[in-house]
Amino acid sequence: MLPGRVIGAGTMLKLPIRNPANGFALLALMTLVIVAGAALWIARLPMAGAVVEPVHPAMVSVNGLGPFPDRAPARFVDGAGQVRLTVPLGTLALLREPEGGVAESRAAYAQRELASRLVREPGMMLVLPDHRRIAASIVPGGLARMPAGAWLALAMGLVSALTGWWLLVLRPHEWAARTFALSAAAMLLAAITIAAAEKLSLAMGAAFQLRLSWANLLAAHGYGLSLVALFARYPTPLLPRRVLGLAAVGMGLLWAASLAVPSGALFLANTAMVAAEGLAIVALSLIQAWRARRDPALRVAFRLIGASLLACLLFFLAVNVIPQMLGYVDLIGTPLSSCVFLLFNLALAVAITRYRLFDLGGWAMGVAWFALGIVGVLLVDIALVALTGATWTLSGAFLLAAVIWLPLREALLRQADRRRTRDDLVLLRGASRVAFALGPDEQQRQWRFLLEQRFAPLTIAACASERAAIRDDGRGLEVPSPFGGEGLVLRFAGQGSRLFGSTDRTVAEALVQQVREMVAAREAYDRGVQEERRRIARDLHDDVGARLMTS
Repeated sequence: MLPGRVIGAGTMLKLPIRNPANGFALLALMTLVIVAGAALWIARLPMAGAVVEPVHPAMVSVNGLGPFPDRAPARFVDGAGQVRLTVPLGTLALLREPEGGVAESRAAYAQRELASRLVREPGMMLVLPDHRRIAASIVPGGLARMPAGAWLALAMGLVSALTGWWLLVLRPHEWAARTFALSAAAMLLAAITIAAAEKLSLAMGAAFQLRLSWANLLAAHGYGLSLVALFARYPTPLLPRRVLGLAAVGMGLLWAASLAVPSGALFLANTAMVAAEGLAIVALSLIQAWRARRDPALRVAFRLIGASLLACLLFFLAVNVIPQMLGYVDLIGTPLSSCVFLLFNLALAVAITRYRLFDLGGWAMGVAWFALGIVGVLLVDIALVALTGATWTLSGAFLLAAVIWLPLREALLRQADRRRTRDDLVLLRGASRVAFALGPDEQQRQWRFLLEQRFAPLTIAACASERAAIRDDGRGLEVPSPFGGEGLVLRFAGQGSRLFGSTDRTVAEALVQQVREMVAAREAYDRGVQEERRRIARDLHDDVGARLMTS
């Protein structure tokens, strides 16, 4: 410490936060502690020997046995052979919310609570509708018994939270960064609830399930509202903050109502509001993309956001929503299908920070095509299921894809190779015209013409540049002169339709190097010609002089 300087406790607390690296380290440590604590808590949750899972809108299975109708009765029988409880099997499917009003929901939760108390008694058996018996006693928890889906959900929440903290410490005063960090925190809470739901069993009471459902709804509302707030004011304000505050209060009241009076109707209302938040996110992002259509950087950012959002929605639709509408169970579990939203979060983070934004245009389109390809294969598979009445036939879908898609892909690749070869020939001819132009002025004119032909910029201006570099988030490309002296800066590639990318920079460097080599070769040729002429003149002078002297 410097003499005469006193640092107070408040200042010492602020110093680590002002440094982005220290701030991110503290937030990351806090997140790791939360995730580790959640993992230990979830691992210690007890499990029941009988697991009832929905397999159809009106059917359930018990430990893989069945399926049985929802209303088929099941009996809890103790060690003395006494029937302690008779309940419809569908009521014991904890992953399904009770249907009906407040009275029906309370009755279902009361039966679940009684079942959770019974399975804690030793020797308790669950008698199925076909009279088979399953031990319904408690199975102790532990890290070794943690389902893989729980670990996957916790990893998803950790990565999402770290991404949000990274963006927050980089741009702490920006609205987009703050709302994105809120969405990341909501996703962390959602990941913890999803991981806990992977161990949901009859050993846990109805109150635990209710609290878990409420926490998951809170996370869903927080994630949806934070993204609505983000697109409502990024990059241009569309809605005042007061409107966003009122919407948050309304959602909070609806969530609090479901918390105070649990019922299937209120749960469905909350789910519908979450879906409405998703539609609002799509609508606001489309409006922002339309407003940003004249700015190449923002256009590429929203192309990336749109492609990732399309990939997330189509994937979630294909593996969760469409199978449920057809009466099947989800193709993959909730933890795995929820991980696709990480793609959207990462795309948002990159778009907001504009990190290497000039390289993301092609990547965004690749993501979109990849998502459409996955959905296409799944739709073909669903069509085969509908036509044949069989179960999932992914092999048939992939066979059709191989017969139709692979030849088409080969033809497209050949066409791209031919186009690339044609472009290379055009650039080679242009470089030779520049190198072998007559005079420095004509060389400069041909050089500008070659850059205009290759990049089609809106403007070209002189600048001091020693190497090719991308400037202003891809809006400009500096190109050094192959003849020495001032270089050129190109602005807005493709007549303002796109940004300059790393490929453009590589092409510019290759053009400069090619022209320099051609100019050096031409100068070497000219020097050789001049030297040969001087040698011939010298030989002629000596020969003619000798002959004249002899004469």
